[in-house]
Amino acid sequence: MVIIKLAWRNLWRNVRRTLITISAMSLALGIMILTISLVEGMHRQMVHYATRLFAGDIQINKKGYFESKDIYDYLSGGGADILSAVRRPGLHASPRLFGSGLASSGENSIGVMLWGIDPQQERRVTELNSHLLKGGFLTSRSGNEVVLGKMLAESLKVDVGDELVILTQAADGSLGNEIFYVRGVLQSIGDEIDRGAVIMGIDELGKLLVLPDKVHEIAISLNRPEMVDGIQAQLEKILEGKGVEVLTWKEIFPQIKEMLELNQVWMYIMLLIVFGLASLGVLNTMLMALFERTREFGLVMALGLRPLSIVGMILLETLLLSLLSTVVGAAVGIGLSSYLAAHGWNLSRFSEGFSMSGLTVSTTIYAHLSMEGVLASIICMILVSLVAAFYPAIKAARLEPVSALSTVG
Repeated sequence: MVIIKLAWRNLWRNVRRTLITISAMSLALGIMILTISLVEGMHRQMVHYATRLFAGDIQINKKGYFESKDIYDYLSGGGADILSAVRRPGLHASPRLFGSGLASSGENSIGVMLWGIDPQQERRVTELNSHLLKGGFLTSRSGNEVVLGKMLAESLKVDVGDELVILTQAADGSLGNEIFYVRGVLQSIGDEIDRGAVIMGIDELGKLLVLPDKVHEIAISLNRPEMVDGIQAQLEKILEGKGVEVLTWKEIFPQIKEMLELNQVWMYIMLLIVFGLASLGVLNTMLMALFERTREFGLVMALGLRPLSIVGMILLETLLLSLLSTVVGAAVGIGLSSYLAAHGWNLSRFSEGFSMSGLTVSTTIYAHLSMEGVLASIICMILVSLVAAFYPAIKAARLEPVSALSTVG
C-alpha cells in the first residue's frame, strides 16, 4: 500500500506533463475503441447485406450446381425432404428456382437472371420485400408479376405496371415466352440483382422453364447467425448421402470472408501503431522523471533499495498512468461508439453509395460496440505502455549510487 501511495505521489510531481501524457493516451484509446466499433459495424452490415438481401446464411444445392448453374441440376423431389429436414426452431427455409433469358420492353432488350421464389417463405429468409424503390413485392396471388433490379428497370425503361416479355430456353428444348407485368423495382442491393434480376413466383418460372415443382436451391436464414458453422455441420450430417452440398455465406462469398479477415489484421496492426505512438509519451514522461529524480534514486539505492524495487516502482507509476488514461479514454470511446451505434455515421456527403465485392453498402455506417474490442484496446494500451517504461526503469536500476548522488539538479 505504501509503494502505491509513493508511486501516486511521484506521478503528480509534474502535473502538466502527467496531464499531457494522460490526454495523449486517452485520445489513442478512445480512437481505437471507436475505430474497432466502426470496423466491426461495417463487417456486420456487409454480412447482413450478403445474407439478408441475397444469399441467406446457408444454401443447399445439388452437388455441382453452385459451380455449374446447370438448369438440370435440381434437387430431387422438389427438395421436399430437405425442407422437412431443415424445419426446426431458429431456422427459416425458402425454395428457389433459377434460369436465364431475355427480357424485352418495346425496343429495349437485355439478358437477365430469372429468379423464382415462394413469396411467403422468402420473406422469412431475406428482406427483399422491405428494400423496394417503388411498387410492391410479390405475393402468393401475384401471378404474372415480377420485381426487377433498379438498373435493369432503367435499362429496359420500364416502370411499375409496365409490360415485360420474357423469352427463355425451356428445359425440354422448347422456347418459353410469357408476358409479365412489373409489380415493383428494388433499391440498389448488388450488381447481380441491380443489373439483371427478374424475380417472379416459383410456380410461374417453373411453367416458363418447363420445370414444374422443381427446386435448384433452398436458402436458409438463422435467428442466430453466429451459429452458422455449427448448423452447417448438423445439416451436412442429416443430409449425408442425398447428393447435396451445404454452403454457408463464407463459401458463397469467399471474397467477403477474406476481406473481413484482412480488415481484422489491419485493425490490430493499426492498434499497435497508434498505441506505439502514444507510448512515446510514456517513454518521454518516465525518462524526464528519471533525469529529475536521479539523485533521489541514487540516495534510496545507497540506503539499500534493490534495483528490482526501482524497476517495480517505475512500472507501477506507468500502470497507474495507464489506468487513469483507461478511464478517460474508455469513456470517450464507448460514448462515441454508443452514439454512432444508435444514430450511425452518414457518409452520403462524400459518396452516393459504394459497393464491396459486388454488394451495395449503405452510406450510413453503424458502429457495433463489443466488450472484446474494448478489452483488447485497453489491454493493448497497458501492455504497450509498460513495455515503453521498461527502458527508463532498467536505466534507473543500473544507476551507480555514487554517480547518481553527484548529479546536479
